[in-house]
Amino acid sequence: MKSEIPANFFPRRGSSPGVNRREALWLLGTCSVGAPIAAAFSPARAQAVSMPRDPAEIDEGHFNPCGMPREAKKFTGPFAVRNATYIVSSSNQAHDLPLRILLPDKLEEIDSPKVLYALPTEPEIGVTTGDALLTIEQQNLHNKHGLIVVAPSFSDWPWYADHPTKPEIRQETYFVEEIVPFIDGLYPKASQKRLLLGFSKSGNGSCQLLLRHPELFHAASIYDAPLMCNAACQFGMADIYGDQNNFDKYCIPQLLRKQTDLLRGKPPRLALFGYCMFGGPNPLYGPHIEEAHALMGNLGIPHIYDDSACRDHRWDSGWLEPAVAALEKMSQPKL
Repeated sequence: MKSEIPANFFPRRGSSPGVNRREALWLLGTCSVGAPIAAAFSPARAQAVSMPRDPAEIDEGHFNPCGMPREAKKFTGPFAVRNATYIVSSSNQAHDLPLRILLPDKLEEIDSPKVLYALPTEPEIGVTTGDALLTIEQQNLHNKHGLIVVAPSFSDWPWYADHPTKPEIRQETYFVEEIVPFIDGLYPKASQKRLLLGFSKSGNGSCQLLLRHPELFHAASIYDAPLMCNAACQFGMADIYGDQNNFDKYCIPQLLRKQTDLLRGKPPRLALFGYCMFGGPNPLYGPHIEEAHALMGNLGIPHIYDDSACRDHRWDSGWLEPAVAALEKMSQPKL
């Protein structure tokens, strides 16, 4: 596959001698002086540029919407922030979005690099539950395992499905038909091993994508996700899946049964980790992780399973390292 950058991908840093309209709007939208101008030209960006992009930018003296006592500031980092960022324009999403890529320090020395898609749990670049890319960088997992880490973004809450009637919410199509081919073009050597990582919504997304596109993705590691939902009745699912008929195409218990023959009797391609909200002794929303483990066991689907620790429902609570190690194990050549 050719590695030329298509017209809908715009690098923040590059050799292009000029700056196009979209690039200019992005640049304007990131500074306080230009934000109103960018908002005028791009109404979809108006709300985003009117709010602080980082908690550190919030003026505590004037920003206290709930009237709650303010805690002392806490800081995580520092991060090297060595990732490259592209701005993606797609008719499959409501507006332009960032695509971040973290490279190992010595990529050219790695014989068989792999692509790890760290799938987000929030729209845009939300950090309510931490940040996958920054956590991976801080733990040096990209260097330890020779990973090209890709963090896509979505304009709506990501359930990794295509809405049946809203073309601007085609999350699966956007990811599979635009993001993945673009990354393959940039790093063709790594396209042989595409890995998926996620928790919560993106845990479902990782599982769905592997089961719906087993020829495209090699393995998936999942932590604390509502894997056993049989209806789009919680967590804003209906806004993305649309209706029950469409949800059924993404329903993980149904997909596991459908793909049993493909997965049974072969090396594991799925890993389940930990518990918090969706597993363990007192799950807030039900024992999804244990039930998924039991279903795969009953179907004879090999998988890695570790429920030895309860961790916070966040990227940076300690589950990432064993989950990435499991992906490394599942990526080893067959003997």
